[in-house]
Amino acid sequence: MFSLAKVLLRTKKGKSLEANRGEGKRDFLPTAFTGILESMRLSHPQVIAAVFVDAEGECVDYSSELDPYETKVLGALFLPLVFDFAAASTSAGLGTVKALTVRTDRRQFIARRVSVEYLLVLVVGPDIQEHTLKRVIENTVVAIRHEARIEVPLWETPSIECSVQVQTRAAKGWPFAPELFEEGGIQRRVLAVLGYWQEQGPEESEARDLFRVRSDDGRELTLEFWRSTKQWIRYERRLL
Repeated sequence: MFSLAKVLLRTKKGKSLEANRGEGKRDFLPTAFTGILESMRLSHPQVIAAVFVDAEGECVDYSSELDPYETKVLGALFLPLVFDFAAASTSAGLGTVKALTVRTDRRQFIARRVSVEYLLVLVVGPDIQEHTLKRVIENTVVAIRHEARIEVPLWETPSIECSVQVQTRAAKGWPFAPELFEEGGIQRRVLAVLGYWQEQGPEESEARDLFRVRSDDGRELTLEFWRSTKQWIRYERRLL
């Protein structure tokens, strides 16, 4: 029987578990999730592996520089850990567990709940910036939920925030308006701009343009443009 400690410390021929650059050997046929996981990993060199697992700990799909078997075992081992932490936290009245992180001196292991039954496990390098890691994870979770037709669970935070790429168009009365945005490798069309306003913090660098929009998958979102950094942030608010 495997344990998490054995996998994290596992050695082969005297060498620690190491990543091989590029896509590891697959023992899976491509699925609807292959492109999402590979796009995320290849776009961020610090992401070493990503595995999407179901409630039985079975691998739905993965993208990895590690050995495929080791990748799938990691996914299976994190599932009961997250479920046990989630049950204990709820029982103690401490709230619902959304993610579990294990840090070593060489790796980070992040298990992010996609739904009550599904889990996304990432293996990342130690030097990835926290805000980048959060954006990578949240964008991937959004894309997986969309592809699998998984509803946002009730324990999810009411305000889901992530960085997105936005294509704009000319607009009357506004400096511009969003036309397309991309999240988790999926491009979404803005069907309607429902509202526009500006916000200004105490510093000039905090000036922002905000658009309330309806996307082609039926969601209502707020797209926020930070003028100083030229960065777009997406907020999705819903009632629990």
